Amino acid sequence: MRLALGLIALIACGADDVCVEDLDLACTPLYEPTFDEVYASTLKPTCGIAGSSCHAAEGNKGGYTFDDPDDSYEQLIDSAVFAQDAACSPLITRLEAEDPADAMPPGQPLAEAERCAIRQWVDNGAER
Repeated sequence: MRLALGLIALIACGADDVCVEDLDLACTPLYEPTFDEVYASTLKPTCGIAGSSCHAAEGNKGGYTFDDPDDSYEQLIDSAVFAQDAACSPLITRLEAEDPADAMPPGQPLAEAERCAIRQWVDNGAER
């Protein structure tokens, strides 16, 4: 069920771009590219803040809620992250989108070094 909701949400949001061309994986990450760091440094404070973020429990945009690290990981792996294929992962295509209508987070993209850490985590196998 969660997989179906995630896929529907990604397609509905315009994230059906196949892959990001020329994705820089030799970049310098803001933090160690592990899921625990991605969650603690980006997902929870940027995307899952209660009351003000798209993926807080009350936002639940696209069927994703980043209140709990274990649930967050499962949600991402189920539909938004293709381990060892950052360029074609829906999460990365949304983070790297140039069109503001498709970009995450809305309004202001993450810093390059922060996106770099997420790209490297995915490309390194997206392990927990």
